[in-house]
Amino acid sequence: MKTALAFILVIVGVVSGDLKDLGYPNYNCPGLMSPSTTVPNNAHSVRPADIKVIGALGDSLTAGNGAAATNLQGMGSEYRGLAFPIGGDKNLDTHVTLANVLLKYNSKLFGQSHGIGTQTMWSQGQLNAAVSGSTSSNLASQALDLVHKIQTHPQ
Repeated sequence: MKTALAFILVIVGVVSGDLKDLGYPNYNCPGLMSPSTTVPNNAHSVRPADIKVIGALGDSLTAGNGAAATNLQGMGSEYRGLAFPIGGDKNLDTHVTLANVLLKYNSKLFGQSHGIGTQTMWSQGQLNAAVSGSTSSNLASQALDLVHKIQTHPQ
C-alpha cells in the first residue's frame, strides 16, 4: 500500500510540472573556508576544505532516479548530477547537494557525479557507485567497484 501511494505521489508530481530546485544563494562561512594548516589527525579536526575526494554507494536515490524528470518516461533516468549525496551539477546557489557544499570550500573536489547516466559511465558517474534497485546485500560489490575506480583513475 505504501509503495502504491508513493508511486501515485511521484506520478502526480511529474504530471503537475517541475519541482522548484532549491539552493543556498550567497552561502559564505569564512571561518571554515580555508583548509587546516596541518593534516588533521582525527575526524573532529577535519574542515570541509580538507576533503579532496567524494564517493558514494547506494540505490536509486543515490543514483538520482527521476530527480529532474518532467514526464513518466524520465522517471527511469539516473540524474546522478542532482543526487543529494554526490551530485555536482549546478552549484550551491541553485541546488543543494553534499558535493556542492564541499565544492564551495574546495573547488578541486574530485569524484562528484554529473549529468544523466549509469555508474559505468565515467564522465557521469565518476565515484558514484550507486546501482539503481540495489539493496544492502549489494553494498560490498559497490564498495569493491568504488575502490577499483579510485585505484585505477590517474588523478
